[in-house]
Amino acid sequence: MLTSAPDCFTEALSEGALPREVVEAVLEDGRAESLAYLALNQELLEDDPELLSRLAALGLSQVARAVVLNQHGHRSTEWWLLRGFRELLAAARPHEAWTGPDGALPRLEHSYLRWRRTLVVCPIGRWARSTLIEITSDLTRAEQLRGLLTVHDHDGGLEQLGNFDQDRFRPAVAEVLRTVLAGGDVTVLREAVAIAEGTDGLIEELYEQETIRNVPTFALDMLGLRVQVDWEALTRAHADRPFGANALATLRSRHDCPAELHPPLHPLKAAASDPDLPALVAKHLGDRVEAWRAARARLTRFKGELADLLPEIGEEAPAKGRAGKTAAWPGAGDLPAWDAVASVSGARAKFLALLDAASVETQLKLLRHLDDRTVAELFGQGTWHDDWLDFAMKARLKRYRFALAQRPSLTAEAIETLMGRDDPAINARLFLRTAATGTQRERLLSGRLTKELVERLLERTGGFRARDAVSCSNTELQRHILTLVRVRGLVPQQRLMLNLWERGGVAAVRDLLENEPKGRNFSRNVIRPDSRRFFTKLVNEPDADAALETLRATVATGETAEDQIAILRMRGIHPSAEIFREAHLWRWDELLAEHRREPLGTIILLGLAENPDCPQEFRDEADRNRWRWVDYENKVISGDTPEEILGVDVDAQSLLSGGLAGSTRSWLGKAVRAEAVTWEQVAALARPAALALAAVPVEDARATVGPLVREHLDPSRDTWVLALHMLPDFTGTITELFTTAAIATAATR
Repeated sequence: MLTSAPDCFTEALSEGALPREVVEAVLEDGRAESLAYLALNQELLEDDPELLSRLAALGLSQVARAVVLNQHGHRSTEWWLLRGFRELLAAARPHEAWTGPDGALPRLEHSYLRWRRTLVVCPIGRWARSTLIEITSDLTRAEQLRGLLTVHDHDGGLEQLGNFDQDRFRPAVAEVLRTVLAGGDVTVLREAVAIAEGTDGLIEELYEQETIRNVPTFALDMLGLRVQVDWEALTRAHADRPFGANALATLRSRHDCPAELHPPLHPLKAAASDPDLPALVAKHLGDRVEAWRAARARLTRFKGELADLLPEIGEEAPAKGRAGKTAAWPGAGDLPAWDAVASVSGARAKFLALLDAASVETQLKLLRHLDDRTVAELFGQGTWHDDWLDFAMKARLKRYRFALAQRPSLTAEAIETLMGRDDPAINARLFLRTAATGTQRERLLSGRLTKELVERLLERTGGFRARDAVSCSNTELQRHILTLVRVRGLVPQQRLMLNLWERGGVAAVRDLLENEPKGRNFSRNVIRPDSRRFFTKLVNEPDADAALETLRATVATGETAEDQIAILRMRGIHPSAEIFREAHLWRWDELLAEHRREPLGTIILLGLAENPDCPQEFRDEADRNRWRWVDYENKVISGDTPEEILGVDVDAQSLLSGGLAGSTRSWLGKAVRAEAVTWEQVAALARPAALALAAVPVEDARATVGPLVREHLDPSRDTWVLALHMLPDFTGTITELFTTAAIATAATR
């Protein structure tokens, strides 16, 4: 049976715990198709990096195809270590299965960025070189350097290195490349690779995670590339410039992570562990200002539980109306710096826990008595109340609005309300909030900017978004941003030039064209060639006013919802198409209305969902449809009924011979879990039978296929043999296969 229909049995290798003897036998046998299935076994490989490395070291293209094409459809192999996949590519050797038109490398070149970046280690032909050219700005310093070393060692040596455009690389990488070419000694490059692939490069990448990448898995991938890390160096870096929450959580995933690098516990967690605290606060402190003042004074020396302190305070504090002369609030302090967040520890953390346990009415009454720092701690770290925002917007003192604007978890809705004040000092704080939408950031930079914000942003070497430069009112800052992040797309670049023209006249546009900033992390051309031709023609028009009107009309048309919808509905679009990377001001309301009128389709939704400002309705629908397999040609499983979903035209031979049955099996599994189809419907409707059988998990096969076997095949040996011989080439369903075999052998029984 195994030799007659191996795909019906080897698929069992792709899930569940396996005896070590079976795994060793499969590795020793070396059959590529079996190993490809084994590569999909998350339960087996996820917690056994040594076994994954052994599998990767075989350098099999079938394993690469299984992992990447699963990922390309529905991200089911994200658990694969990036280090493991790099080891797989590093072990690859020239072969048609890797390099042919339908080989693993061409597929990989058009897959998701997470997999594409691993090509920098590929020793075969042009692949590392092409990756350095095509996705330069998406690569880390370590990856750029590793790619250059791969090109030197496997793709042309120093001569090939000399063909690179050095301005495309990060400045530090370009400097290494110039040194190598000048001296002809690649030792400098090897040493630079070793440093960048060590803890030094990891520190840089962890900071980038918080400012540039904004992809939760990025830090995990980068940490995973290091077998060993220098914890002392990481601790020193964190003390000098604290890592963000995601970076700390990533480091904490290592069992040997020191306590200094553990994510800090929120100061309110202790309070949350005492459900009686709100009642105790109300009973013993209430809204009596002097009781709260006494509590704050006692906390500096108090070492016990808050619940034990409160009764004492309630007895000692003067009653309402009997307080003495108002004194400074105990432990009074100033607001944190405009670009900092209040840190809370010790007595301050305990007092914040008490404040947070009080009713919002009590909090509002206390606010005018509290010092600036305590206000910042409550508004910055306390449990959110909408009443705070109403109070702050109506208050005479700015400190309340400043404190709210510095709250790390401030929502986009609250940011919008505070922006209504049009206060440059508030706006400077709001721009640093991570929840600020792209549209809000654009508006914040288009208005009056404080000197402090401009200076702070000019020091940044990352953390900008594509549209930050589009409406920036400070020319120096705008040019700085343009060197760090590309404004992708014709229409977004036209909008940038229109804003510049309206703010500074035609001379400002001409100056940008003649003194174009040079990109630091991407191709030197900040302005697209087609954009440059269009703008050059306009600035040379004798009638500047007419030229400006032409530009206004062009931008107005390009930014309409109708234009955006037309582009999205173009044939050939796919989830990672350039349109989704361009800096468009998407008309989300109109796009939602159009989608409700005529659905935009799964591929478009998957692409739009990658935008940080994408509405939740689009995100939810994209998530519901991620099980729909999108292949490398951007075909997508469509339909709503089981008949439509399972009626998809699948090339059985390419799937089975290429080791991709696991890919179909995975999307079908997701479809079943999403309750779009059942395994019984798969047996009755999905074709070809071999692919459908390979899709059914072992634990479901007995309930799904068992009744059909007993009905049509048992107990006839001839029927079994015929069914197995027919299986590899049979184009019908499982049910049709069994009934056909039964009918054909009925006359001989």
